[in-house]
Amino acid sequence: MELLGDPSLLAHEWKTGVTDLVSKTSTEVKAGGTEGAGKGFLSFLHHAVGGTFLWMGKASGAWAKTLDSVASNDSTSTHLKPQFSTYRNRPKNAAEGLVQGTTFVANTVVYGVAGLIGNPYRGMKSGGVVGAATGTLSGVTGLVSTFFVAPLGFVAKTSEGIGASTKCLEIGVINTRCRPIRSVPWGSPMIENGLSYMKAIAIRVHTV
Repeated sequence: MELLGDPSLLAHEWKTGVTDLVSKTSTEVKAGGTEGAGKGFLSFLHHAVGGTFLWMGKASGAWAKTLDSVASNDSTSTHLKPQFSTYRNRPKNAAEGLVQGTTFVANTVVYGVAGLIGNPYRGMKSGGVVGAATGTLSGVTGLVSTFFVAPLGFVAKTSEGIGASTKCLEIGVINTRCRPIRSVPWGSPMIENGLSYMKAIAIRVHTV
């Protein structure tokens, strides 16, 4: 199921994004801008676009893990092994995703070359000639798999970063005060104008 990247969650995110885009935008248009603007579009980015990138990251990461596990055996070392995304080390924004993706590609290539040299040696130590042959096959397989694991890992990291960036979009509300034109001269009591007090008018300014 992980190889598909949780399609049910993707469908839910798109349903939420499209629904908010239509309903919230319609409400804003009917209100003539008094209820702010852009909430529907931001919700679409938050759910549909962000959810799609997170789905791509999850699916790509799952395929990279699967190919890596297929190419690994007893002769394969975990030293220098590139780290796949977990909940704790997942990129928090697009820039961090790009950095982690580039680092993953570099580590994967180094790991593949190191396996081509180290796997036959470890195989020979544990199984003699047969072990050396098995280790050589493992090293070659691991090096070939880097041409698939590295780009998949890069897509996974960068997609997760872009998805995390869209999930951070929030609508902020700033309350400001706008006072009407003074109808009472300075120094004159307001009671003379039949007004015991005057209230300020609050205006809500929506910012992104």
